[in-house]
Amino acid sequence: MSVAAAQHIEGSPRRRGPRKQPHLLTGSEEMILRRMMRIDRGEGCHATVERIGLSVDDRHVSFSVSQTRRHLRRLREMGHIHFAGQTASGRNVYLFSEREYRPEQVPVCPSRPLDHLRTLPSAASWSTEKAVAILNLTDREGPEARVTLIDGFPVNKQLIKSYSETTIKRAVAALKKAYPDPAMMKNRTALLRYFITLDTAPSAPSLISSTVGDAVARFVKRKHPGPDPAPASFYSKKAEQLERLLGPIRLAELTPAELTLYQRKRRSERVQEGTVKAELKVLRQALGEAAAAGLLELSVLENLLPTSSRAGPRKPGASEGPR
Repeated sequence: MSVAAAQHIEGSPRRRGPRKQPHLLTGSEEMILRRMMRIDRGEGCHATVERIGLSVDDRHVSFSVSQTRRHLRRLREMGHIHFAGQTASGRNVYLFSEREYRPEQVPVCPSRPLDHLRTLPSAASWSTEKAVAILNLTDREGPEARVTLIDGFPVNKQLIKSYSETTIKRAVAALKKAYPDPAMMKNRTALLRYFITLDTAPSAPSLISSTVGDAVARFVKRKHPGPDPAPASFYSKKAEQLERLLGPIRLAELTPAELTLYQRKRRSERVQEGTVKAELKVLRQALGEAAAAGLLELSVLENLLPTSSRAGPRKPGASEGPR
């Protein structure tokens, strides 16, 4: 018996070898392509990944989400499908070269940002040039059309709709003062939004006197600026405990020892471990915004709280344990 066969019998994962005919589609890829063409009815294929991989009857196989995404990437790279953009809800829209489309029927949202797609390993295959040619579009709005320069600083149009020009100018001035070197700004829109929050706060603290309570309060206010809806209760309850035990501590004086003491106090109050973890996740999100505004060093934040999943209210239907 060969070594590869023995490993397969023992359950060890087998490495995927190179394709014998890389210029041809596999049976699974052809099946995904046929399903996408069946979904497309002149509007492009803009179904969810789960629906694309789902079999229409019991005679055919259904693919998992990871398998379907791998097949979609392969179809894009080979030019069988072309990425046209995203719908308003964030679903990807794919077009086929052999079909004719009317631009007004394809539900591509022109203001939907696609910059995050460039960070994917398959970013080279996300080009929309072929889809634009299929739709015969020549005046498609590019990423630069979604921003407006205010005092020489690019401002997203969504911020312009939400805040006055005077508020944005003050925030831009404060941002330039805190970050004299533009190379230090990794996410300009997030930084500007945070400085706008500082400017519109009732009593914005200075960089020196900012406390943990200030950072948490600004985070909760930005999350739910209006009347408290049902999801706001999650952040409000977590923030209440954080402000009670950590609120007076200055950001510059926050140490891992303080966080360890916080966890001990909450456990002594017979609070479940899941609740404590959720509170620390909210704290990290609040401190992350503070770090983006220059109130806290990012390296200090990483030492305090390692990166974890985002905290938020439970989704409908999720299992809920006692808290």
